[in-house]
Amino acid sequence: MRPYLAVIRDSFREAFATRVLWIMLILIGVLLGLLAPLGFERALAVSLQFNDFQNPQAFLKELRDNRNSSETPAGYVWSRLSDGFKEEVNDVKPDTDRRRRMGVLGRARNEINRLFSEPDFYNKEVWADVRLGSEANDLLDQGLTSLSEEERRRFNRLAFEAAFPSHIEASGRDAIQFVYLWYPIGDELPIQETQLHQIGEQVLSFLVSRLVGNIGVFIALLVTASIVPQMLDSGAIDLLLSKPVSRPLLFLSKFFGGCTFIFLNATFLIAGLWAIVGWRFGIWSDGLLWTIPVFVFVFAIYYSVSTLAAVIWRNAVVSIVVSILFWAVCFTVGLAKSSLDNWFLDARRTANIIPAGETLIRLTQTGSG
Repeated sequence: MRPYLAVIRDSFREAFATRVLWIMLILIGVLLGLLAPLGFERALAVSLQFNDFQNPQAFLKELRDNRNSSETPAGYVWSRLSDGFKEEVNDVKPDTDRRRRMGVLGRARNEINRLFSEPDFYNKEVWADVRLGSEANDLLDQGLTSLSEEERRRFNRLAFEAAFPSHIEASGRDAIQFVYLWYPIGDELPIQETQLHQIGEQVLSFLVSRLVGNIGVFIALLVTASIVPQMLDSGAIDLLLSKPVSRPLLFLSKFFGGCTFIFLNATFLIAGLWAIVGWRFGIWSDGLLWTIPVFVFVFAIYYSVSTLAAVIWRNAVVSIVVSILFWAVCFTVGLAKSSLDNWFLDARRTANIIPAGETLIRLTQTGSG
């Protein structure tokens, strides 16, 4: 057993000597270091989002039609918009192409969000006939001058949506602000923390399945493709076979050494992601840790093909190409299987049986009877 453990140790010595292990660990450390400052803070929903516009064209038309009535909320908002944006709105016609209309809508959102940050946006006389909600009235009773900047922007948002109830969706109070270090990234998102956790778990699932599962395996194959061909070089293999070792066990030792090498790197990466996501976002996903053995198992399958090609051709490049071809075959088979399921089998599989009087109605997975 000792000679085979020595072979595994030699694999790591080669990795250290060629700086492959150091480079992998440093790159993973840099990636984790860049991700660690990313987090979120609880905030108030103050910014206008694109989906808050119920009918953007009607809203812009109302502003334009009331441009001479500054005593109304629509005319008052129009008077505070920039001159350049007013010209853009005047040039928009019903037959204007969609791309340009969406550009104007994006600039309208930016203009209105800018107004929310202005301390004197709210005008009591202009909003005299507007019925504010309970949250806005509570903030108004506190005195606008005593509010924090975020609370004042929140009040301006509430006053704005109260003035245009048929054009602007009412917003919830709570939101999430993403930050990097202590600097906010973009506008806040009007979602709850529980929703953030659900979205975070979906993002983690995508990252692990697509990036780590596909790109990570490919990188692992690139890094380990030369292990077996180097062992089979005339000088190296002669030295190893001069010892009382079995050729199959020698091969398996090298194979196990490559898998162990990837296991250490995968553990560092995925455990680091698990700690960062839990620490910064409060998402302690045990399923993320279970991806470590799954990743190593998937790698071992592709690595077995790579090592088989290395034994036959003794070339690292050929091993990588054969592994890629094997991946392409697996991907094609999986895609064909899912296509057959969606097109043919799901239309016949029973998903539910509903009693209807003396008869039963069978529903398939596509919803047909």
